[in-house]
Parts: sequence; C-alpha cells; structure tokens
Amino acid sequence: MISILLGGLFIICLCLVYCLRFRLIIAFKVGLGAALIGCLTLGWLMFGPRTYMMYLPKPLQMVFHPWILGSIVFLTFLFAALFLPMVLICRSWSISRSADMAERRSDASKSKSSQRDTRWLALAATIGIGLLYFVCIQSLFNPKNTNVFYRHISIDPKSLQVKFYDPVPASPIPEGDFYWPFYGGEGCDVNHYNVTDSDQARIRYNALELTNSGTLETRTKDQLLWQSEWGSVYTESFYDYRPNNSDNKIAFRVYVDSNSLESDRPTIDQASIPTASNLIAISLIRVFKTLHGNLFVIASYLPNGHLSRITKAETRDGDWYPKTELPPVYFDNGSAIKEFGVLASFPLKDYSLNKLDPVAPGTSGTEKSLSDCVNFHYDQNFLVAQDIFQGGKRRSRVMEYKKTYEDFSVPSDGHRSFMLN
Repeated sequence: MISILLGGLFIICLCLVYCLRFRLIIAFKVGLGAALIGCLTLGWLMFGPRTYMMYLPKPLQMVFHPWILGSIVFLTFLFAALFLPMVLICRSWSISRSADMAERRSDASKSKSSQRDTRWLALAATIGIGLLYFVCIQSLFNPKNTNVFYRHISIDPKSLQVKFYDPVPASPIPEGDFYWPFYGGEGCDVNHYNVTDSDQARIRYNALELTNSGTLETRTKDQLLWQSEWGSVYTESFYDYRPNNSDNKIAFRVYVDSNSLESDRPTIDQASIPTASNLIAISLIRVFKTLHGNLFVIASYLPNGHLSRITKAETRDGDWYPKTELPPVYFDNGSAIKEFGVLASFPLKDYSLNKLDPVAPGTSGTEKSLSDCVNFHYDQNFLVAQDIFQGGKRRSRVMEYKKTYEDFSVPSDGHRSFMLN
C-alpha cells in the first residue's frame, strides 16, 4: 500500500514538474534527492548490507564480505542520488541561461529550442531519480515485509512450498523460536532464530532462501565448532534444492569468522558417540602465533582420512580479521603440509588407539602450535567428537546440536552425501 501511494504521488509530482517553470524543477529535484538519501540511509540502518546486496549477482555476493560489498553498493546509490542529479541540474541551468540570453537578443528560434531542450533534460533527470527512488522504496517498503514474525513453518516434501503459521509481533523481539522472513527483489530470505538471552547473540538454526512463489531453493546451517581465546571456528552445511543442482550433494566446510556470528551453539556431553553414527568428515584445527595476532590452519579430511584441503585465516585480539583473506592451500602442496605440521592422511586407526596429537613429526609446525583441535563430524554434523590439545594435555568432549523442523522436513536430505569445500 505504501508503494502504491508513493508511486501515485511521484506521478503527480512528475506532471507538475513538466508543466511548471524550470526554477521549480530545481527545487523539486533537490527535494527528491534529499528524500532518496534519507531513504537509503534509513534502509542501511534498518537492514544493513542485505538491502543493497540483493540487487547484485549471486557470485559477487559470495566472493566479497557482506559489509564491504554492501558499503560499495550503498555509496554507489548515494552518488547516483546526490551528484548525478546535481550535474544534470547544472547542465539544465546552463541551457536555461543560454535561452534567456538568446531571448534578450531577440533570437526567438534559439530561445524556443533551448527552452525545449531544458524541459526534456529536466524531465529525463526527474525520471532517472524516480526510478532509483522506486528501487529503494520496493526494498524498504515491500508490502510483504510487515512487522510480523512466525512461530512455525511447513515445507511440502514434494513441491518444497513453504508456508508460515502462528504470527507474532516483531516488536519487541519475541523470545524462543521464531522465523523472520524478509522479501527482496529475487524472493524471500527466512532466518530461523532463537532468543534465550538478550545479552547474548541470538541463535540462528537455519537460513532459507525462497523463490517469489515460496519454493525452497537453498538452506544454510552455520554451527559453532570451537570458541577459544584466539577466535571462533564454525561449520557450514549448504543444501541446494534447485533443479539445476546436478551433483545433489551437501557442501560442507570448516571456517573462521566473527565471534558474534549468528549460528547454532552445541550442548556439551561427555558421553561417547553411538556406534551406528555416520562419519561425514574429519577436521584438524591448528593455531599459531603471528606478529600481529594468530593464524588458524584448518585441514579438512574425508571420512577415509584422505586430506581434502587446507584453509587459513587470521585473527587479531581474539576475533576474526577479515582484511586478510588467505587463499586455500590444497593437499598437493607438500611445502604447506610441512610448514604447518599437517598430515597428508589422517591416521584413523592409530588415533583411535592412543589419542595422540596428530601432527606431522619433525616439522616446524609442531613446535609453533599454541593449540590443536581434532573434530570427528557425525550424522550431518549434529554430533561432533572433539579433542583439544593444549599445553601437553588433551581434553575430550562430545557436542550435540539441536535438530529443527527444517532439518528433517525434506526426506532427500538424509540420502545426500557431503562434499568438502
């Protein structure tokens, strides 16, 4: 409704602009530019970079950090809203002055031509600003983005259609489980949150992407794996339900991110892993001291112990430092394996017997490590057996993550294999 009212108001103003004198056109465009800047700023404060990133191709959204890319797009919109109209206004003002001078010289034909050019240029400038204005209005005031969250959803196992149930007011933020839908230009993003303590970061169980018709396309599950004094390590399971997903596998990775990342947090249990559990991956995390902070080296292994890849990330002051994006080092790089003390093949049998720190003997990385963390990921990463080596001691624990409705609502998820990224 708000978009319709604003659209009607814009059309009326556009007609007035075309009919009234040029000096009023300048005032109108300046006012419209100021309103657009306010709209953009409000959107940035309310929704952050997601408001602007959704107009970019998916590959760009995956490569760059959201806040960096969102800031670039925001500044681009701001430039188009502020400086581009000013250039057109100055150009129109110059034409108008030329027309006035021509009129004083009694050059009637040149005066009429200049006035006609002035009107058309002012009209083009106003339409350009209006189109940009509508882009922001559509993202900020989409009629579907009401101040309502939902307690429950349903996912049809065949059509993957998602429906929402049990609405609750969005303000104040409700306690317990709730689903937060946000509608953009390409569909709808749905986050499944749980708020148990206002002083802590809220738990996010899953992030769903829906089409405009409400069909489930992807599901992303981030889970806290290890939180230490040097930084936080997470796992990500990415489920792709789109028809063009030929391999039909679940993309799984272990990565370092901010301590405040919204993710699922485990419950700690000292019990052992059930024998019927299905091992999907093994990860070895090593922490090294650097000149400015710490370096995390993460080795990901297949269930048979074969090394898949090695990734690196830097932290400073105990938190992720995103300005140093380090490229992944693959298993065929022998120098990297020697430098970080990572084994080319994880010794499954030997480790199950003696539980010794599984680092390559005689390497420089063995002496530099501040701590090592070994993780065995079971049952779609809902169970993790973890061993932490630090100061010559080993601490073992079993972590369990909560299974939500969307984790078992698609029957095909249980038959998919995992692919390490």
